[in-house]
Amino acid sequence: MDLLYRQIIRHKKQDTADKLYYLSVCAIFKNEGPILKEWIEYHLLVGVDHFFLYNNFSDDNYREILAPYIERGIVDLIDWPVPQGQFPAYEDCWQKFRETTRWIALIDLDEFLCPVYETSVGTWL
Repeated sequence: MDLLYRQIIRHKKQDTADKLYYLSVCAIFKNEGPILKEWIEYHLLVGVDHFFLYNNFSDDNYREILAPYIERGIVDLIDWPVPQGQFPAYEDCWQKFRETTRWIALIDLDEFLCPVYETSVGTWL
């Protein structure tokens, strides 16, 4: 059993009523400026409270696009200059932010959480 899985199981047993966020998304990205706004706005509509976004060597206009979300406290932007850094970024996110959120979805920017039986992912959870 890998370290992240063991920590998730242990964390699920703890009381989580006092978390800052209910549902967060952790994702790593590189040069995804053209889709960042749509992806964030969609996930806000389906119940995501917060985003932990790991920048992995982007050189596009991602900062300009994320600035309003950072100012509103919706996005935490983490610079992540780690080659092939997806799994280390997820591990870092879990270690640093697990105490602030009830749920953390680890997804890519080409993936969308889609509630089927509810209008909100948070309600379904």
